[in-house]
Amino acid sequence: FSAVQAPAPRSHWPSESRRRYGYGKGSPAVHLQDFQSGPLLDAYISQKYTTEIQEEEYQKVCQVLQRTQAVVHRAGFEGDVVTFGSSATGFKSVGSDVDVAYTGHVKDRSPAGQVKELSQLVRHLKEEFQDVTPVFGSKIPVVKFYDPITELEVDFCIKNDLGIRNSQLLDAYCRCDPRVPVLGRLVKEWTKTHELVGVPDGCLNSYAYMIMMIHYLQSLYPPVVVNLQELATEPHLVKDAKWGVDVQWDTKFLNEVEMLQPSDNRMSNAELLFGFFTFFGRQFDWSQNAVCIRCNASGRSINKFTLQHKFSDPEQWYIEDPFDLRHNLASACSAAGRRRILKAMHVATSNLLSAKLKEVCGPSDERRSYFLKCKVDSTVTAEVMEEIFQQCDLVRIHLPVLQGPQNGQAFLEFDSAAGRRKGHSRNGGYVGSIQLQLMQSSKFALEEAMEDFTFRITDLKLSRAFQ
Repeated sequence: FSAVQAPAPRSHWPSESRRRYGYGKGSPAVHLQDFQSGPLLDAYISQKYTTEIQEEEYQKVCQVLQRTQAVVHRAGFEGDVVTFGSSATGFKSVGSDVDVAYTGHVKDRSPAGQVKELSQLVRHLKEEFQDVTPVFGSKIPVVKFYDPITELEVDFCIKNDLGIRNSQLLDAYCRCDPRVPVLGRLVKEWTKTHELVGVPDGCLNSYAYMIMMIHYLQSLYPPVVVNLQELATEPHLVKDAKWGVDVQWDTKFLNEVEMLQPSDNRMSNAELLFGFFTFFGRQFDWSQNAVCIRCNASGRSINKFTLQHKFSDPEQWYIEDPFDLRHNLASACSAAGRRRILKAMHVATSNLLSAKLKEVCGPSDERRSYFLKCKVDSTVTAEVMEEIFQQCDLVRIHLPVLQGPQNGQAFLEFDSAAGRRKGHSRNGGYVGSIQLQLMQSSKFALEEAMEDFTFRITDLKLSRAFQ
């Protein structure tokens, strides 16, 4: 069963019209004294984010780490594997992915060298795990896989020393104040509930949101956390080859946070969450300032045009990686993505004023679909795509109507996260002359693509019902 969806009318969003629509700096002010539902929300937060739940999650992480280590050793690699990302900090939420890195010696640290090492591991990983998926097109090549015992999804990479060091910095901030990991998990749940995570769709990744959260906590008066990089005195150099050549970055920060005086800030978790949305959704001047925890402190503003990363679009957001100063974590955040994030912050503020934490941080009662997208040309048909993604719970194929040599993005819609994960394992295969470079996506990216292309929709669930 097929239908044709014509392009939606294109909306125009001049930079100054943000104020007209009420998003960003200059929108109507909302003050903390308006927030009367804090005690009720704090009780809910305390109940939901218990230590017991976190301990259970970390036990699962330790289990999958041990099994990954055993596979790596069987493959002949002598070094250790470690966790980084949220699993190595207080920001781990229930069911979130686990980031794992091999830290042993490798001859070639470049992305091409990492791909060679990972390729040798794929066969061995398939003996232990499910849905093993090489993703070698990114700056940091990874192999994704699913562990059916712990029900965790894992991203495995080689020699990500800078990523490990970034995680150690975030962990130090989590140890500064017990409110930091709670606020981080709340913000992560908000981004997940409203599908605001995803660089390929023009949004931000989870790491960028955590950097934003720490910047906000530094900016308060008095601050919840101080600038740990400014307090460090001894350099800590780390090599990184993400940009194609070895670059040394100074990754110093104060790790012995237990020696610091407790914060004089007495805001509750609910008040901090409310403040996060009002700070970035209404007060922060994205057109002039950068999110920069390396330089930030209470009362400071960091001019984004004075930092290392250069760009031509003054409307582009700037979220500086605290160590890799070339890396603007928001460089791929599109105008549509920025608009969606700011709008979601405004909606979150309104919901918190009404004590509706579930609407902000989920879980959502709305039934959702799970999307992958990939580049296709005019020779790709729905029948071919259906054959490739058999037994993956694929329910709809959204193919752009293309002319001649034109390329476009196809969207594959699945009924479940497990189906999408199984579909993603087809990554790297071929559809005609096109190699599948599958990326996770969302309904919002599909809606935006419909502004540029007419789509032919093949409803596989409906066609199966008539068989």
